[in-house]
Amino acid sequence: MTFQRSNARSVAHLGVFSTFRTDAPAETRGGHHCSPARRRNTVSTTYYVTCPRLTSAIGTLEGDGRMREMEERLAVDDALRGQYLGAHERYLAERCQLGEVPEIDGVSAGGMPRRVKCLHVLVGQALANGPGVNPFGDEALDAIGSWWEPVACGERHPPGEEDPAGD
Repeated sequence: MTFQRSNARSVAHLGVFSTFRTDAPAETRGGHHCSPARRRNTVSTTYYVTCPRLTSAIGTLEGDGRMREMEERLAVDDALRGQYLGAHERYLAERCQLGEVPEIDGVSAGGMPRRVKCLHVLVGQALANGPGVNPFGDEALDAIGSWWEPVACGERHPPGEEDPAGD
C-alpha cells in the first residue's frame, strides 16, 4: 500500500485533525484506528497529530535530538530557512481560512519560522499539505517510515522495511 500524503481523505483517516474541529468522528484505515483530538480551546496548532503510533514515533525522534540537529541546520542554511518561512506563512494562511483568532495572530506553531520546537506540529502540516511544504515535517516522516502499516507484536518495523537507526 502506498500512502499519498497529499490526499486529504487519507489525512483524516490517519489522525491529523484541525483543532478547530470538535465534532470529528473516530476514523479507521486498514485496521489502524485513530481518534481526533477533542479540543474546545483555541490553540495555535492547526494540525494536530492524534495517531498513537505516529505520535510515539515522532516523540522518539524528538528524544533522539533530531530537533536540535534541524535547528542547527536552520541557522546556517539560507535555502532551508526560506522553505521553513514559507511553511510558516502557509500555516498562518490556512488557519486564517478556518477563522480569525486575534490572540494568536502571526503565531504559527512548532517553533516556525525561527526554531524547531515540536515535530508533531511539523509532521501534521506535512501530512495535511503533502510533500514539499514543510521541510522538517517531510524529513521527520521520511525518518519514521511506513508508520501506518500493520506491525506484529514484538516487531518494531513493518515487514521488509529496515530500521533507519540500524537497530
